[in-house]
Amino acid sequence: RDICHSTKFLMLHVRDCPGTTSSLDVCPFPWCRKIKHLLYHLVSCTNPRECTICSPKDMTPNFAALMGLNEHRRKKQRERMKAALAAASTAKAKSAPPKA
Repeated sequence: RDICHSTKFLMLHVRDCPGTTSSLDVCPFPWCRKIKHLLYHLVSCTNPRECTICSPKDMTPNFAALMGLNEHRRKKQRERMKAALAAASTAKAKSAPPKA
């Protein structure tokens, strides 16, 4: 639970921090700028499968398990989206008036 609260604080801070204080000093949290740069990279990386930051070669077992879990969740999300699209398409076809 402490990790969740710490992560929430970190993400809220990074989202809201302009990088400087009101007196235009650099943000006092040393991790702030690094996290901003990391998030920017993760969002804008053009080749994540080959990137050593996005896809490190030497992973800890916990990180490898997390990546596997995320891949599983993405797969399930794609399946749900496909099912929802198919259901919407079927419903639309049933509700369309017959062509004369």
